[in-house]
Amino acid sequence: MHKVSAVIITLNEEADIARALRSVSWCDEILVVDSGSTDRTVDICAAHGCKVIRREFTGYGEQKAFAVNQAANDWVFVLDADEEVPLALRDEILTRLESAADCRGFFIPITTILWDRVVRTQERHTGSKLRLFDRRTGNFGTQLVHESVALNGRTALLHERMYNHSYANISDYFDKFNRYTTAGALQCFLEGKRASVVAAVLRLPLTFLQLYVGRGYVRDGAIGLIWSLFSAFYPAVKYLKLWELRRAAARHFAPETLAGTNRAQRQPAGSLPLAKLPPDRNTPSRTPFWMAARRRLKLPLSICAAAVCAVAMALLWMPLIGDNVPGDYAACLLFAVLVTACVGGYRPALLATALSTLALDYFIIEPPDTFSLPGSEDVFRLALFLALSLLTISVVYRVQRRSAR
Repeated sequence: MHKVSAVIITLNEEADIARALRSVSWCDEILVVDSGSTDRTVDICAAHGCKVIRREFTGYGEQKAFAVNQAANDWVFVLDADEEVPLALRDEILTRLESAADCRGFFIPITTILWDRVVRTQERHTGSKLRLFDRRTGNFGTQLVHESVALNGRTALLHERMYNHSYANISDYFDKFNRYTTAGALQCFLEGKRASVVAAVLRLPLTFLQLYVGRGYVRDGAIGLIWSLFSAFYPAVKYLKLWELRRAAARHFAPETLAGTNRAQRQPAGSLPLAKLPPDRNTPSRTPFWMAARRRLKLPLSICAAAVCAVAMALLWMPLIGDNVPGDYAACLLFAVLVTACVGGYRPALLATALSTLALDYFIIEPPDTFSLPGSEDVFRLALFLALSLLTISVVYRVQRRSAR
């Protein structure tokens, strides 16, 4: 059977690390890469017989890739300090390593346990990640956050789950929330991505509805509502921070001035040192597009609110009446445009059409749950929806003008 090295990266994890170490005591080696803990993390690891290496934190992907390369065995099992491996998962791993000679990696279901300590095994609380693999065929990338393994070879999915005790309380959630959104924004900046305030704000209600209604967190009561709300804020805040970083680059500021000076003493795997951004001397100062467009179209906030509410109600109604079929989404959104045109007039209806198009791009266009450039077939679908929406608005507008005469 293959020997396995357990690999963990740490920084000030004394509250969780002992539980993680006990759960992987069956591994042939436990390697810990610490990035400067000031609490008892290193002492706890030494007491459990771990090999501890100290290294400055340069990003989650690079830190884990370094740890994998330092392991004594080719098969590595990577887990976080706040995760736990149950006995059932241990037994399945040992069994599969004996029988799967041609498999080079295993995806492991990971169930998140929130601050209320309730173990929820439904699919909406569980996601699978490649955590057990042969390092000769792959390793982690260089992502600053949300790191993943690129592997050449056949993989399989294990049935037993691992538990992630992610957040001790809501304050702990927002400590990590702030660090992860900052790192995610910097990663997007380095990849040349752009963001706008309007898109970031519109993303929030769409993501909330997709999680709370579409994913089914509504069935979890108050904790489901809170989790959906917090999770909906994550992409919105990340892209607002990206927008802030790009403005800082244009104004020749270093992003250290935006990162803030407050640092929590407990930072899992280190805080990210943000490098100075290259100044863009060719970027002129101008009024943001969304403000200029709103002034030109003379859209008061009441009209904007009416359009947003109409589209949000359509998206909320859709999962309650059936499956998330693309045609049904388009029909519900087209009806929202019709109602908005009848009640509010053509200006809020045009805004509702734009919001509906963004919603279709977010929920329907592949890949789902993100804004992306559509392919030829999807362009046709969006163009058809726009044409039908504009035709509807035109018909309602003409009927209302004739009635006024």
